[in-house]
Amino acid sequence: MINARIETVSQKDTFRHHLQNRCIVPATAYMEWRKEGGRAFKNRISMANPDFFLMAALTSGSEFTILTCQPSPTIAHIHDRMPLILPPAAENDWLDPGIPFEVVKNSLSSYNISGLEFFESVPPTARQGDLFDQSN
Repeated sequence: MINARIETVSQKDTFRHHLQNRCIVPATAYMEWRKEGGRAFKNRISMANPDFFLMAALTSGSEFTILTCQPSPTIAHIHDRMPLILPPAAENDWLDPGIPFEVVKNSLSSYNISGLEFFESVPPTARQGDLFDQSN
């Protein structure tokens, strides 16, 4: 699975045995689609400063699942979820398997992400031709 909700991950059999196998996923941005009517608009979401961030994830050793949370007000109009971005003060605790998941989870609930930026690309108005269309 690509992602899991932080609010319910501990209740899911799929993830319950990985709650102490926490990892971080560094990123400079992530992509999210905003839907309006029948159209979709691609958004690149990043931090203004610093230029990278760390997302909370769980690992099975060969795969990872990014945890999601409620979106920051800045990007709530794009999607109703966003990756859980770790505050710098919580990074070491997140990686410490000696700290129970629920303890770390509770410390993240009050963190308010600020400084998110988004760039929305507008889809082309004309349909691109088919490279394999032999009728031309």
